[in-house]
Amino acid sequence: MRNAWPAKMLIGLALVGASLYIYRLTLQHDFVWDSVWYLRYNEYWLTSLRPEHLVWMTVSMPLSNWHPLTWLSWAFDYQLYGGLAPRGFHLTNNLLHAFNSVGVFALLYLLLRLPRQLCSRAARGPALAASGLSALLFALHPQHVESVAWVAQRKDLLFQLFALFSLFNYVQYGAQLGRSPQRKLGWSLFWYACACLSKPMAVTFPALLLLVDAFPLRRVASLQSDKSKVASIGSLLREKIPFFLLAGGLIAVTLVAQQEAMKNVGLDLRVLNAFHAIQFYLQNSLLPLNLSPFHPYFMDPSNAPSLRDAAPVALFVAISILACIAFQRGQPGWLVGWLFFLVAMSPVLGIVAAFGLQGAASRYTYFSMLPAFALVAAGLLRVFEARHRTLAVMTAVVTIFASVWLAQGTTRYVSVWKNQVTLWSHALHVYPNAPFINHQLGAAFIEENKFEEAAPFLDRATELGSTRIDLLGWRGLVHLYLDHFEKALDIHSQLWKHGLTRQPPTVDMHCVAYNQGWLLARLERLEASKSEFERLPIDSPYAEVTRTWMRWIDTGGGDVAGLPGPCIAPLVQMRRRPLKATSG
Repeated sequence: MRNAWPAKMLIGLALVGASLYIYRLTLQHDFVWDSVWYLRYNEYWLTSLRPEHLVWMTVSMPLSNWHPLTWLSWAFDYQLYGGLAPRGFHLTNNLLHAFNSVGVFALLYLLLRLPRQLCSRAARGPALAASGLSALLFALHPQHVESVAWVAQRKDLLFQLFALFSLFNYVQYGAQLGRSPQRKLGWSLFWYACACLSKPMAVTFPALLLLVDAFPLRRVASLQSDKSKVASIGSLLREKIPFFLLAGGLIAVTLVAQQEAMKNVGLDLRVLNAFHAIQFYLQNSLLPLNLSPFHPYFMDPSNAPSLRDAAPVALFVAISILACIAFQRGQPGWLVGWLFFLVAMSPVLGIVAAFGLQGAASRYTYFSMLPAFALVAAGLLRVFEARHRTLAVMTAVVTIFASVWLAQGTTRYVSVWKNQVTLWSHALHVYPNAPFINHQLGAAFIEENKFEEAAPFLDRATELGSTRIDLLGWRGLVHLYLDHFEKALDIHSQLWKHGLTRQPPTVDMHCVAYNQGWLLARLERLEASKSEFERLPIDSPYAEVTRTWMRWIDTGGGDVAGLPGPCIAPLVQMRRRPLKATSG
């Protein structure tokens, strides 16, 4: 195969086609979870690329995350698709995943074709087949659905794309390929900067480059027989100083962004959960079952860890020992791959709990599982180069069948992300006793104005121990809609007490005070109602409707028909809605 470009193009097109086909259903999906918050609540900043909008994208940290290039990509989508059209935003995500699949293929092919120690390069045909089949597994794996079907995870896709560009150029630089390898190092740094601007997970990338130096580049003395190609540890570190400087800046920005997201979870629990998360990711890479948008902590924080909870630690130690043994026997790929996975995953293993009691998330494997696909490609290459035609054909067929099986799982999981109700109903099926999931499903029903369906899930979340103030706000709103006056009054009083503490999240005290007066009036407790209404200042947004109710109270009450309704604004950290037109 003298000219591999036609084959490369064919494989690339096949990967794009397979990826776009498997995710085609997302084009009929809505925005879900925090995609709604990112895009709809911040729509103004996406409407233009004027300087003030670009500055906001650069300095803002909504939801404790800093990713200006991700904001910029959403702004481009807004211009391209004429507004917040979910179909267009999903299409961009699908295209980025397709490009990433091709990027994985290109990187794996480059790695397989590197000059080997004491032997020639891999033949083009087997290398193309091995890297193409492995990239197909990447394109179709259900673990990646979250990163693609969830528009808010655009940051995963962009980070991976730029990280692949950076790795590709760095490998060419380290292997001294091409006419000007030094220029490749500059391009690697540029693409790494783009990755930093896309997702904070890029912080570990310089350490990953050091692992790539060890293997497959073999720039370390103990792994290279040709001493002329060896670089000292000092020189390897010096050439990466710009990378480490970028990583340091990213750490500083991330610490500022995440400081309000830190949760008071014990260090021992977080460390133990990290081992459980590692086991979970490895299991799901082989058998991607029971996938969910939210996985609670693997242990109950209120209970002391048991001996059974320590089992993942034993697995971690066993894999580490086996990888070290393989290294001692001249197979460094296993240890380097294991360390690559651990280092890449380290920012999101839960040691720093940045999102409540989330124990794991499949989207975190989008980049960090690259070594697994590299090892699959290396294994396929060995089979294809063995000159055993029957074995090679059988291996290729089994890999294709595995791809089809993964594609079926991906199709099923993609359908889950259709809207908020389908997403959280699926999550509830996996974790029926998770307070956060019950809360989210209740909120999803509220968005569809299905208040009777929402109430039991919101109440269940409270029964399961959730003390979130925003949950209390949603419950107050739902029971207000359902005319459960006594229950709504009790919830509003709890919101009022929280508001007096001036602790986050912020409570709309004007709305709460007005609603308490309204509820007491409906319960015919006129004096108590008047006292609540009197709490409102004269410049309150509800001053006019309050005066209407005060006149009604002063005349002794009576028929409430035609009187103003309650404040139906979300009571916590949300924007106000209009008052009801009637008492309803």
